[in-house]
Amino acid sequence: MKNKIIFQNYIIGMFKKITIKQSLFKCLPIIIIITCTFKGQAQPGSPDLSFGIAGINTTQTGISSDYGRAMRLQTDEKMLVAGFSYNSSNNFDFLLVRYTTAGWPDSTFGNNGYISTSINTHDDYASCLAIQPDSKIILAGGSSYNGSNYEIAMVRYTCNGIIDSSFGAFGVVKTQIPGNPTSYANAITLQNDGKILIAARTFTGATNRFACLRYLQNGTIDSSFGSYGIVTTAFGGIDDEANAMAIQTDGKIIVSGWAYTGANDDYAMIRYKADGTADSTFGTNGKVTTDVGGNFDYVYAMAIQTDNKIVLSGYSILSSDDVSMARYLPNGALDTGFGVNGKVITTVGAGSDAAYAVCIQDNGKILLSGNSVNGLGNTDALLLRYNSDGLSDNSFGTSGIVRTDVNGNNDQSFGLATQSDGKILSAGSSSDGSYNKVLVIRYNTDISVNTSEHNTTQFDIFPNPASDYVIISNIENNYNQAVLINMQGQQIKEFQLSTKEFKLDISTIPSGLYLLNIKSSNSMMQQKLVIQ
Repeated sequence: MKNKIIFQNYIIGMFKKITIKQSLFKCLPIIIIITCTFKGQAQPGSPDLSFGIAGINTTQTGISSDYGRAMRLQTDEKMLVAGFSYNSSNNFDFLLVRYTTAGWPDSTFGNNGYISTSINTHDDYASCLAIQPDSKIILAGGSSYNGSNYEIAMVRYTCNGIIDSSFGAFGVVKTQIPGNPTSYANAITLQNDGKILIAARTFTGATNRFACLRYLQNGTIDSSFGSYGIVTTAFGGIDDEANAMAIQTDGKIIVSGWAYTGANDDYAMIRYKADGTADSTFGTNGKVTTDVGGNFDYVYAMAIQTDNKIVLSGYSILSSDDVSMARYLPNGALDTGFGVNGKVITTVGAGSDAAYAVCIQDNGKILLSGNSVNGLGNTDALLLRYNSDGLSDNSFGTSGIVRTDVNGNNDQSFGLATQSDGKILSAGSSSDGSYNKVLVIRYNTDISVNTSEHNTTQFDIFPNPASDYVIISNIENNYNQAVLINMQGQQIKEFQLSTKEFKLDISTIPSGLYLLNIKSSNSMMQQKLVIQ
């Protein structure tokens, strides 16, 4: 029971404490406060108004709170968000939500856009995901509580959101590391040969260690890696935690997080060869530790640049928590041309700031996302951009910083990606004061933006206001779908457009103000519609 309480506090409150309460409402109007100076809709860092409601969607899938913890883009640029959802048995289940490119739950996936999965009869937390080349999706557990211990858990789904029974035991793989009563996965990635790598924190009963595990494509542990598929690494202290992982182009594996080095927790990473042995050409015997801020330093995200330099990000405790970042040369040495001697610390506000995701844009600029405490004591979703030398990019938001307050409560970002047109996607959680919802945001950028994506005037609606029907006319040939959305962001009705002029029956829809979206496969137009 003690382990369960400790782990629940870690998962739900390791970043900022969130209270889970039930609510009678599934959606509330969204209030957005972005602290950047707008020079028009396409200002880099401004919300993309063609996505969701004014750039944002919050999604509740169950009776209570949902938490988004990781995000990946499919090849068709639909967005997958993994996390966990509170169920009717007062436990958490794995949660996977898929969004369309317009920012709405994809009704063709799972149960109206999402699937929740119970691994054991207790709490199950998904904290990371990967997409296979065949479009199957793997979620890895922050942990699955089996009644006495926490074990690593994975579930694989088909591209339609159905559990893939060919993986593990009826779609599920559970792993208990020998001699370690508590283990949970924090990162997952795939090798070119399809093998699955997991980075995890494992607790021996006295100390925490890095763990790296490798599985075959069918979910069987790969006995050719490490010791029966598992490698554990101690940095010499008592508090070592692996949170991020990446594979180099030469197949070597880097796992990063933090390690207790005798006085404080510091940035830490280790590089393994393909067989799981430490790579002695990297750092000292394969290991690197870095004191970034002179106190406690924590890594949550990692990215490898095209020049093979390694970027780590997280936060450092100075007078408060500040966003921190470091960049390393391919051999593990600090890149002294980056920031100040390889390190960057950014104070966003007077309270705690942290970064939990990192992404490198095509032009080499670096994006970080996380959260920042605002003046009211709540957290805002945070997005920062830096130039390739580590200096804040003043062309983005306000001095490189964008804060997003959705509902005046706690908002956090844990996932980050860029689309093929350069637009920026962020995923995490948002509280409305009663419960948490999955949060997705899309921001404009200044990199290869498709300016034709959103246009609000290229079709006609008549009559407007209307009561029984509306006629949509002047529809371009490639626009074949109409979606009616209320002002709370809920999809009310969907129509397939078969002609350039189409009559929509709205006689059963309640009076109010709505958004009518006309969509093609890669673009959208939008107008307001008043139903009387």
